[in-house]
Amino acid sequence: MIDGLINNPDVGQLLEWAKSYIKDGKSTEAIGVIETIIDKGGSEVIAKNIINNMISLLEKCPESTYRDIVCARAFSLKGEQNRALGLLASLYYNAQFNKESDALQEKLIAAFLYISKRYDTDWYRILNDKCPRNLKDRSNILLKRFYFGGAAVDTPCGKKVVNVLREFSESQRIGKTITANDYYIKFLKIFSSATPIMKSKRIHAVGGGYFLALGGYGCVIDPGHHFLDNFFDKNHSIDDVSAIIVTHFHDDHYADLPSLMSLLFRRWGKTKTISESKISLFCDQVTRKRFKDLIDFSRNYIECVELDKHLEPIVITQDIILHTLPTSHNVFGRRDTGVGLAFEIPECGSSLVITGDTAWTSELERAYFSLKNRLAGNIILVPHISSISEKEMPLYIANSKGFHDNHLCLHGLCKAIEALEPHTVLLSEVGEELESVIDRIARLIKEVYEVNDCRWCRMGEEYPLLTQI
Repeated sequence: MIDGLINNPDVGQLLEWAKSYIKDGKSTEAIGVIETIIDKGGSEVIAKNIINNMISLLEKCPESTYRDIVCARAFSLKGEQNRALGLLASLYYNAQFNKESDALQEKLIAAFLYISKRYDTDWYRILNDKCPRNLKDRSNILLKRFYFGGAAVDTPCGKKVVNVLREFSESQRIGKTITANDYYIKFLKIFSSATPIMKSKRIHAVGGGYFLALGGYGCVIDPGHHFLDNFFDKNHSIDDVSAIIVTHFHDDHYADLPSLMSLLFRRWGKTKTISESKISLFCDQVTRKRFKDLIDFSRNYIECVELDKHLEPIVITQDIILHTLPTSHNVFGRRDTGVGLAFEIPECGSSLVITGDTAWTSELERAYFSLKNRLAGNIILVPHISSISEKEMPLYIANSKGFHDNHLCLHGLCKAIEALEPHTVLLSEVGEELESVIDRIARLIKEVYEVNDCRWCRMGEEYPLLTQI
């Protein structure tokens, strides 16, 4: 059709055909007709009212690179050269431009060269990677040469950098990776997460935390040192995060919280609207106080809930219920600020108990016995064992009280198993010094307590929350 129009001298008739194409939803054909008028005309031939009609028709077409290239050419015919060049420059750096066909990209460069050669020779020289003759505005010249220098023959430096940044950004926008059918706990740590702040000969002893997938609801627990590195290395996305839990104010349990909240801010910042479905931040009293300013600043997209051992059960999503448990763990002189966690997950026929960092105490024993009677389904226990201690050796050897005063260790772990009678035990928060014996400990627990499964979960290991009897 376009070839047939080239020989038609009636510009008015061509514009009528363009209108008809637009009315029929054939915008590409309409833009082609207008481009033909420009190709066969010129500023001396085409009257301004015709140019205005062309621009008006183009504005009725859906936004596209092709439309805007033809618009720029029409602007230049109207005498609006700066507007034309500005539009072409903007198109050149539009993310969509790299996805266009080679022919369309070449069309843009050709328009850029034609308009600049005719109306702005400095732009023309820059596009051909030459220094303009007018050097008055040196900063503007430097910026133009960096971002557009040599665009006629090669990719400018600025374009190369922007392309790399966009590729990186695209790689981070993988969307949600968990589905409504996913129910698991993922271990994003190797050894006890305090290890990275201690001198170690092993560079792989990174800390971290946990990630729970609860039917499409993603819950980060204790995002300590290197949590985000581990999280992204396992191909998760920031879009997977629906909630964050910090059990107590030790840096090996909250170190990556500010970075995590910063990423959530960037996600929210794309819309700048108050989120109808805010991220839930559950944290102990001390953590909330220490991060008060950050939490207050994030109130448009994060809702903070303070946790303590007396808190009533919380429905966190669907029918999943979160219980808090007491702990006894020294947090800068106080022993009662942290919490343990228990999740009732009816969909899986199970409950997940994470002890948190704690010593074994009579209060904990009472709480665990009471919890066992309230939880539904099989119990999966994730105890923070930490290490072993001479304090827990049989009394006739060590003449001790039998328990470590800050961690479960082996004796406290035994008492937790006896109180909860779990179906499965997943050893966690394991000190690096236990590496050579931790699998032996797991076998001993399985044999002595006859649990269905007991293991030490390695970095990135995913354990299903659906239990089998």
